[in-house]
Amino acid sequence: MRIAHSYVPVSGFHVLDPKEAARAAYRATYCLDEAGLAAIRRLHAQAPDASGHLRAFVVPYIVTTARNWAAPIGRFTLTVDKGSPEAVVSFCRSGIRKTGPTTFRWEAQDYVPDHDLRVLIVLPGPGPRGIR
Repeated sequence: MRIAHSYVPVSGFHVLDPKEAARAAYRATYCLDEAGLAAIRRLHAQAPDASGHLRAFVVPYIVTTARNWAAPIGRFTLTVDKGSPEAVVSFCRSGIRKTGPTTFRWEAQDYVPDHDLRVLIVLPGPGPRGIR
């Protein structure tokens, strides 16, 4: 059996500045590492508007309901497309592979979700076009 889910965020974001992104709780929520924080600081420095604020989109993905299934998920594949090469993406999983200029993949075998997923995508400019 194969089940596929696709999310395309079209609205809902928060304004982000590097100070908020650097807070321990924010970093822990999205597993934002030093490289990701440095990339957010670079985006902030290059922001097109005078405020320098960035748009941060969060795509929640509920996977813990899978714990009610009869068995683990045999093969789980998550593909994230951040929409543009300059965008920053972060989410709490290890073993993430970059598969293209804007795409990332995480795979697991016999997967039993231990917590829901929150994908953070930070970008400058007018909005979320192209994020998948």
